[in-house]
Amino acid sequence: MGKWKRSFFLGMILSWPWMSRADDTDQENTPPSNRPNTSQKPNLKTQTLGGVQFWGDVKFFHGWHIQQNVFSKHYRLLDADDVRHAWGTREECEVKLQEIRAKQKLPPMSGTAVILLHGLGRSDKSVSRMQQHFEQAGYLTIAMNYPSLRANLEQNGDYLHQVMDSLEGVEKIHLVGFSLGGIVVRQCLSEYDAPKLGRVVFIGSPHNGAELATRFKDWWAFKAIAGPSGQELATAPFGVAPSLPAPSCEFGIIAGCRGLDEGYNPLIPGDDDGLVSLETTRLPGARDFMTVYTMHTMLILTPAVYDAAERFLEEGQFRKPGAGDRQPIPK
Repeated sequence: MGKWKRSFFLGMILSWPWMSRADDTDQENTPPSNRPNTSQKPNLKTQTLGGVQFWGDVKFFHGWHIQQNVFSKHYRLLDADDVRHAWGTREECEVKLQEIRAKQKLPPMSGTAVILLHGLGRSDKSVSRMQQHFEQAGYLTIAMNYPSLRANLEQNGDYLHQVMDSLEGVEKIHLVGFSLGGIVVRQCLSEYDAPKLGRVVFIGSPHNGAELATRFKDWWAFKAIAGPSGQELATAPFGVAPSLPAPSCEFGIIAGCRGLDEGYNPLIPGDDDGLVSLETTRLPGARDFMTVYTMHTMLILTPAVYDAAERFLEEGQFRKPGAGDRQPIPK
């Protein structure tokens, strides 16, 4: 592969749409060394200016999110439209949420929840179509934000644990992770018990490590932009992803591919979706495995993927009866 081609594909990766909202710069996103003490600032109801890569969800309640800043460790309370209603300590945000809950007479949560986790450099907005699908199917659906470019897998796994732990009244929790989001799921489940856990669906996740992350792991631009989680996506022995255990619950895998011996990207061996090889998506122990002829980002924009994921959460298989047997991956 010529040097110009390597540079071209690195540029494609670094300019992928997931970079578009990485560094919005409202003052609340400024690292603590450059920002006044939050206790001196009033709690004003304001629209956030973005900065999603600085924040991780720690609590969810009927569309309300309490988030923590990955640098300063302070918190903010957002509504479903990303309007900030409080910020400061966790306790201050909790008190404000209780006031809102009482004023709006919000009932306790119940039923079955589905938590959607976006991929590297993305936000909850990237899974909004999938969120609408599961909401219409009757699930309490949470499109979770986590700082994929600013925190490592362990930190992001802890954010997921806190969100799951906050769902009081919910009887069962399913998880759907896209790309890096699936690896965050594995990290979380390797560290914490999840007594309400139902099933898990992985979509385009590089379970055995991403070949592109290994290829570019020493490039300063990749280190600077993809952050610690991007580094940890490398293949063994460099990355963390290949060493994580498979979930003990029932899980299924949906992967994108071209359907040929060679995929979309010549830098990746075998078939691939442009960013992740088909082979690396395979995780022993999967109850079902399914491929979709599409590229990586399109996986979370494809209705057939939503239908298959919903069917797996309900029935433990991706395909309709009569449309093919399950394709488990033996341990």
